[in-house]
Parts: sequence; C-alpha cells; structure tokens
Amino acid sequence: MKVIVDCGVIKNRAEQASLFLDRDIKTESSYILIEAKDRIEVKVNNRKSGIIARLDGKVEEEGAILVDGMRFLAVLKALPTNDEVEIEGNENEVIVRQGKTQFTLRAISPDFHPKFPEFKDLYRLPVEPTDFIAGIEKVLPTIATNNPRFEINNGLLDIEKDIKIVGTDGFRMGIYTITPIEGNENHEKSGEEESIPTGRFLIPRRSLMELRRIFTEDMGIFFNRELLVLESPNTLFFSFLFQGNYPDYKQVIPKVTNYQLKLPKREIIKRIKLLSVSNRDIETTFKKDRIEFQSADEISQTQTELEITTPMEEFQIAFDGKRILDFLNVIGEEEFQMELIAPNKPIVLQAGNFTTLTMPIIK
Repeated sequence: MKVIVDCGVIKNRAEQASLFLDRDIKTESSYILIEAKDRIEVKVNNRKSGIIARLDGKVEEEGAILVDGMRFLAVLKALPTNDEVEIEGNENEVIVRQGKTQFTLRAISPDFHPKFPEFKDLYRLPVEPTDFIAGIEKVLPTIATNNPRFEINNGLLDIEKDIKIVGTDGFRMGIYTITPIEGNENHEKSGEEESIPTGRFLIPRRSLMELRRIFTEDMGIFFNRELLVLESPNTLFFSFLFQGNYPDYKQVIPKVTNYQLKLPKREIIKRIKLLSVSNRDIETTFKKDRIEFQSADEISQTQTELEITTPMEEFQIAFDGKRILDFLNVIGEEEFQMELIAPNKPIVLQAGNFTTLTMPIIK
C-alpha cells in the first residue's frame, strides 16, 4: 500500500480511531487498520464497537496495513500538519515520510485484525440524532462500570412506540424517552417504508462513551438486531448489540407518588456542594416553608436550608448527594420536579424527557 495524504486530515482520522483501541493490554485491537482503494479508510474494531474514518488522498498503490495505533498517532502528531505525508507499507513494516523525515514502524498482517461486520439490512432509527445523543449524555452517569451483573454494565435501548435509553447501577436508574419522528427507510435507501424491529437491546457502556465523542450532527442512525450504526460521509461508527436479562425498568417506576414539588436547580446544586464537604450522605427535612439539609462525618457537620414552599408538614429522607448532582449536572432546565413517596422509597427526579430514580439512604 502507498498513499499520499494531508497530514492534518490523517491525524484527525487516527485520533478518532484511537478512541476505540485496546490500550491496557496489547491485542489485535490495539492496531489501526488502514485500507486504500477508491478512498482511504482508517479502521478499528475492538469486538464491541468500532469506527471507519474515511479521507481522500492520492492512492499510488492499493492495499492494507496494520500498525500499532498509538505509535502511529504519535508519529503523526510529531509532524507538521500543514504538509502532505506519504505512507507506505506491507505486512512487515510501515514507512511514514514527510520531507526529509522518515519513521519506520513494525507492522503485522492485516488478517490479524478482527473482521468487520456487514452493514446490510439496517433500518433507520426514527429519532433526531441530537436528541439521541442528548439521551446518551444524560443516562451515562447511571450505568454501572464494573458490576458482577453483566447486563447493567450496559445501556438499554428499548424500541417500542416510544424509544427509551435506560441505565442503572443498582442504586439508581436513568430513563430518557424519545418520541419517534415520522418515516423510516432502510440503509440501502430503497425508498420503501418498512416497520422497524422492536425489542430491547444492550449497548456496551464503552460504546456509548465513544459514540458521544465522535458524533457529528450530519450522522444518520441505523440499526438491526445485531448492530447500531451512525454514519456521515466521512465516518461510520458501529456498536454490537447484545441480549440479556436487563432489569424491568417499567416495574421500578412508581405509579403514584405522595408529594410533588418544583425545585430550583442552581440552588440545590449550591447546597449539595456545601454539604458534601462533610459527607455526600445528606439528611433532608421538608417543612411547609423550607427544606433543611444536614451532613456530618467524624470531624465535621454542615447544615443549611432553602426557603421554599412545599406540600409537606414534616417529611424526612436521606440521599446520596452525588447521585442527585449527576442528575442536575446533565439537565438543561433551570427547574426540576422531585416526587417523594416515603423515607424508604425511591426518589423520583424529572426534567423534560429525562427521569432518574434514586434509592434513599436508610440509616
């Protein structure tokens, strides 16, 4: 393979691809695959998700190379970006040249890289791409990171009449609801409208994190029962979808709550940050004309209050301040709704299309 490309552009594509590399241990997914045909493609598949980042350039010899991803990116970062770079390689080595500078990197056979899935029989997911990404941003903090129960280390995509993105870590649950937009078409753009598949699909947490980093507003969103695909003219992101015994979030949502109140986001954030100096476990007392907050540890105690009208004479509940902050930090609204049932029942937080349920702290 031999190509001549703009150094700044190939560096940008390699940076995108580096998000998907295995870095903790050296595996076949620690390598970037570069293929040159009509266009040049920079590719990574880490067996859960992957990327195909495309660019134009002069293809002097078609082919493919597989090179250590982080070392290749380090080389590109070391070179001036306002000039062209020549990349030539085979199964044994890759040579990167610019002017009188040359880097030689060890390569391995492209056959060692995981095979890419076939992107066919895909349906357009009937959502606004920016709304979909907003849902991911809001739900991500609620997804478990290293739970022995495999399923909750993933996000849930539930496709029915409404489309929901769900996350849980066993102590809280985030639910973002998207109303579908009208019209579907398959990925081959046949123009024939078809009913999209419904069901519950697990998306790896890492895939969701990578997706929000590479997302651009010109991306279309497609899926089938095995893949989620986001594609723009220069970038294709994919994540494998999995099946699993995910908690039934519909059973967790309270059908009736005893108290509902609107709260100012900024004022609650300010008080939780003050209280967290002593302890993130916060005891709260709701009274008719105010809310009293208290936190304490072995060496300090913090107390504060918020003057506000509530529907309660006297109601006490304790909560983890960080979980409340995680909710407040991702919503755009200046007010949010809190709903309460009893001191030992979930706290419901709601703003726009996003709902979080968090368990109280029982002492």
